[in-house]
Amino acid sequence: MQIAMNVYKAYQTLSTFYTATTTMMEVYGYAMTEAAELVASEMMSSYFAAMFAFSWAGVFMVVIVAIAMLIQMLMSCDEASTETAVKNNMDLCVDVGEYCSQKLLVGCWGKKHAYCCFTNLIARIIQEQGRAQLGIGWGDPKAPDCRGLTVEELQAIDWERIDFGEYIEQLQSRITVPTAESVTTRGAQLTGSTDFLGQAHATLDQYAGLEARVAQDLTVPGTDPPTSVPASARMTLGINGQGSIALSPGSYGCGRGTCPIQLPANHAFAAAATPADGWGFSGWSGACSGAGACMFTLTHDNWLNALFIQTSLAFHIRIVGPGTVTMSPSRPACTGDCAPNFPPGTVVTLTAAPLSGAIFLGWGGECSGTGPCTVTVRSTSGVTADFAYQPEITTFSPSAPGTLKVGVPMTWTVGVTGGVPPVEYEFTRNDNGTAVVVQAFSASPIYTWIPTAANLGSHRIQVAVRNAGGSTAGDDFAITESFTVTP
Repeated sequence: MQIAMNVYKAYQTLSTFYTATTTMMEVYGYAMTEAAELVASEMMSSYFAAMFAFSWAGVFMVVIVAIAMLIQMLMSCDEASTETAVKNNMDLCVDVGEYCSQKLLVGCWGKKHAYCCFTNLIARIIQEQGRAQLGIGWGDPKAPDCRGLTVEELQAIDWERIDFGEYIEQLQSRITVPTAESVTTRGAQLTGSTDFLGQAHATLDQYAGLEARVAQDLTVPGTDPPTSVPASARMTLGINGQGSIALSPGSYGCGRGTCPIQLPANHAFAAAATPADGWGFSGWSGACSGAGACMFTLTHDNWLNALFIQTSLAFHIRIVGPGTVTMSPSRPACTGDCAPNFPPGTVVTLTAAPLSGAIFLGWGGECSGTGPCTVTVRSTSGVTADFAYQPEITTFSPSAPGTLKVGVPMTWTVGVTGGVPPVEYEFTRNDNGTAVVVQAFSASPIYTWIPTAANLGSHRIQVAVRNAGGSTAGDDFAITESFTVTP
């Protein structure tokens, strides 16, 4: 029994000096703490020496006391844990899981729950249900992921599936709706404790009659004094679309974006809106409304916006080559690049017309093919019409005019103008009245022939030309005079 009492006293003494040392460390710093620890060490050494001198039982007791103090330190709760517990009781935390917080050689001596806590209930509800939708976890209990959600993650949440019932229920529990009985009781308290009639008579006695109060420019008790009007105030003019705002009197105005202007206060101004070409004025917002006249008196900072909308759009037509484009609804024909105006949404039909000797190759932009083009006018509308002259043969001659001999090569070269490059050429040879294609359509304007003994007699060479990628038999033709092949 005496040994147990000694253990208990030793434990109390160690705890007292441990607390004193910790407090001194926080208040006076480590220098003072080292002194306290030195004194405590000497005192405890003397105490234990006296109590357990020359006793193995005493040594055993010291071990027990040390273990008891270790358990106390392991079971202690720091300030952060206390704050987490308070928030958890307020339903502001999400339990991430349990982990071993104190490990010794023999295993785990202490476990803790990890929490992600938030400043209010709405934040916890959004985090908990939003993460569940997006498949975002809370991390490992030893290193929980308590970060805020990004803007992209918030935009990806299906907010119709977020249940705020828990918050609404908590809010309703805090609301106390007055009953008829409580209203009646409170009214009786007010009327019974306040002398309204007496206060009214005292006010009249203090400020005399109405005429006197007006003459003296006095304020009736319980009302706000008259506010003073500043010398100037800011009016911010805004332009939506293309146009301008002008204020009168004065030379104030705005032609683009927003224009903050300092104006004299308590003055009347008139605002006029002027749309740019192809735009119309739609209406006011701010200090004025509607689409009519705008008059205002500036007594404090204010704003005025003018909204302009497009009434017509430029429809861009680009013409490449010899041709014109006509359109319906009717506008002047485009013989070169042009941009006729149409109301937005107008359906326009375009027709391409090549000049004499030319062909229409096709549309580009918002139309394709070679037929009529139908398009709806928008802010980015535009087409291209491609034209080209037909290829025309200008020269077709042999390298050595005259009689052609067997075994002697002869070359014919074709010259053209116009056409869509690369122009294609086809050569046909008439041998004693029989026509044979000797070089199909290709980009080569040259044909070379070396006659043999079988080619004796009369011959002619014909060439046909057409535009690149064409499908016709030829857009222009040329044929040589008859010539003779001799031995």
